[in-house]
Amino acid sequence: MIVSLLSILLLLSTSQVPAGRLDLDSVLRNVSNGAVGTYFSWTFSPNGKWIVGGSSPVTVTDNAGKTIHPSGVFIWDAKTGKFLKRLGDHDASVDFLAFSANSQRLVSAHIGRVQSKDPKPSIIQVWDLRRAKLKKKFGIQGSAKRPRVTADGKFLVWLDKEKSLSVWNLDKGKRLWQVEDTGLNNFDISPDGKQAVGPYLQYENIDVNGKPRRRVVGRGIKAWNLSDGEELWQIASDERNLGSMQLFFLPDGKQFIGLVGGSDNKPGTLIRFNAADGSREEQISLQNLGSIGTVGISADGNRLGVKAFMGKSLTMWSLKDGKQLLHLTATFPNDYGTIAFSPDLNRVGGYVPGIKIKTYEVIGPGILPLRR
Repeated sequence: MIVSLLSILLLLSTSQVPAGRLDLDSVLRNVSNGAVGTYFSWTFSPNGKWIVGGSSPVTVTDNAGKTIHPSGVFIWDAKTGKFLKRLGDHDASVDFLAFSANSQRLVSAHIGRVQSKDPKPSIIQVWDLRRAKLKKKFGIQGSAKRPRVTADGKFLVWLDKEKSLSVWNLDKGKRLWQVEDTGLNNFDISPDGKQAVGPYLQYENIDVNGKPRRRVVGRGIKAWNLSDGEELWQIASDERNLGSMQLFFLPDGKQFIGLVGGSDNKPGTLIRFNAADGSREEQISLQNLGSIGTVGISADGNRLGVKAFMGKSLTMWSLKDGKQLLHLTATFPNDYGTIAFSPDLNRVGGYVPGIKIKTYEVIGPGILPLRR
């Protein structure tokens, strides 16, 4: 039995978010030959021309027998949904995708599973989209938390499970610098590629009734210079939610936001920070912001989209006032996945599990209009 996912795009109005149900017929019309797999990642190209999806290996069984489809990177026409090209294979699932700002370079990555019975290194592949060829491939030992690629497509910023922050040259596949024991749980980089910012926790080891324990002795936000790894600034904070806060730069680079999930009885929180020194500027509540999975911010910096951690909801808010614009919930066994805004701001995307056709489930991005 095949369990797989179907990538979709959710078409949204720029002025208001229409309510309604998904038109599944559109999905079936846009499913493409050869683009089979479970999609762990996908994104729009900055020039608005393409949708790129990264798949995991999948085995399809039908009347003709069993077919194994390796993981790979696939490209679709963003306007028509037509399948254009398979760039090539990956050694394992494609968990991360990022474009350069000029849309000429694509970075795809498999993030290693350190807790797996057969752990594999993270695999980074750099694609030259002008020639549709693989430019560089290299491995990084261990796993990572939310890697980032600079806008020029030349550098990869990597936070590993041991909380070491490093920068890699993507042309050479070489590490330029590393800062160990940062205390970071997550980070983001500025749009100009000059700094990395993240919330940190500092611990000390203590003994409690003969048992080793750790306690928090410091918390706050730090910023590093991406050119050399030097610390730019650090702000201590007594904000107890810093351990779960996730930070994201806004497109203009002047501010970054911190998101803290809420609960059934408590809304989530959005905090705006000044990117120059980390000072707090504003705090607002976000209804229906629970557990935080993947996050998307529109290119104009006006809209925020969040997929819940377990994928059961996809929600969008106005970043101007925190007003909720869209809230979709998935019914078991469905869920939502990666979320990204199109450059023209007309669409926001995620994915839901596949639609069964005949004896197996078909995979591939399709365009799903939301009917009024």
